[in-house]
Amino acid sequence: MRTVTKISDTGPAGLSRRLPRRLALVASEGESPIARHPLPAQIVERLRAEIVEGKWGPGERLTEQMLCEIYGVSRTPLREALKVVETEGLLVLLPNRGAVITEPTLSDTRDKLRVLGALEGLAISLVCVQATEVAMSLERKVRAYIAAVEGGAVGEDLAAFYHPDAIQHEFPNRLVP
Repeated sequence: MRTVTKISDTGPAGLSRRLPRRLALVASEGESPIARHPLPAQIVERLRAEIVEGKWGPGERLTEQMLCEIYGVSRTPLREALKVVETEGLLVLLPNRGAVITEPTLSDTRDKLRVLGALEGLAISLVCVQATEVAMSLERKVRAYIAAVEGGAVGEDLAAFYHPDAIQHEFPNRLVP
């Protein structure tokens, strides 16, 4: 159920005035506010996608003025975005000439794939170590639970067996955090 909270604003000399109704509604618990993404980040996402999808081809020159008109932004956030995209290797910034889309070479692609492979291998090994530690901890809990059941400690308490925190429900969900 949604609850409505009225917000008031304190005006001059501490006098309270009501905000317009559309501003006075506050989301109830569980609803998150609308995320505001910085403009340069939005430009980076769009420019990156356009380069990868082939809208801008290798060797093509992009001027700040042209991009500002296309994206409807000022030069400052565009320059910030261009610097980010340059660090990703998708373009090169040339002083007084604008940006030029880079052409991926075989050696660049090979190097990037080597780094990506190393990072993925590291990520997998870290997940395996963590999953192994969690599995060992849960194995001890399962053994204790089985011993308790076999020893009659659980008895007729079916509610404990079906409780969401019971070990048989916890085990599959905890293998990979």
